[in-house]
Amino acid sequence: FPFIEGNDDVYTSHSFQSPFDSFGDNKRIVSKKWRSGGETSIKEHFIRLTPDRQSKQGWLFNDDPIEFEDFEILLKFRISGQGKSLYGDGMGFWVTQKPDDRFVGGPLLGSTDEFYGFGILFDTFRNVEAGHIHKDISLVQSDGATVDLSRKREGCSAQYRYWEGMDSFNADMHSAAKILLKDNTLTVEVDKRASGQWIKCFSVNLSETANYPMLNPGWIR
Repeated sequence: FPFIEGNDDVYTSHSFQSPFDSFGDNKRIVSKKWRSGGETSIKEHFIRLTPDRQSKQGWLFNDDPIEFEDFEILLKFRISGQGKSLYGDGMGFWVTQKPDDRFVGGPLLGSTDEFYGFGILFDTFRNVEAGHIHKDISLVQSDGATVDLSRKREGCSAQYRYWEGMDSFNADMHSAAKILLKDNTLTVEVDKRASGQWIKCFSVNLSETANYPMLNPGWIR
């Protein structure tokens, strides 16, 4: 369940956790601040972005402005499936400027590849054409131009995918990621089995990297 912290306080408009007891348009919702679409389904105690079926996409979207330039996000998630070799796939987490209040889909794990800001890709599928630059977790960053996935990206390997057919699998298994933005430096840590063992994935200044378009301090406002 993601949350954003500013001055050690939970940023409630951008946070959520179960149980999800609110309803709108005759269906369960996260809250009035969060909208969902595609194949995403809101359950009482968890959110399923997509079912374990091929070529399914879903999303959660919040268009309230972030009022802090420094914040930390804690994301708890599980990517899993029942197939022995191909199961799960990926998801993206985005912090972007939005010109309007609607979600825009596209080729980046279901989201548009034209945006201003950054995204963290959690991608478990190694495409043949991009295997030499594949990372399980990676940064995409743009100043509005189309993202070029053929370029080298900051990121790391992290075996966070779960096979639901293993004897030890249970519904409480999950992974966690911390996404920290401070002084325009983005740091991502991962705890692949939610064991309390955090590993730094990458740390990069968004205005001082050769691999991405620059995002100067203050861009988030």
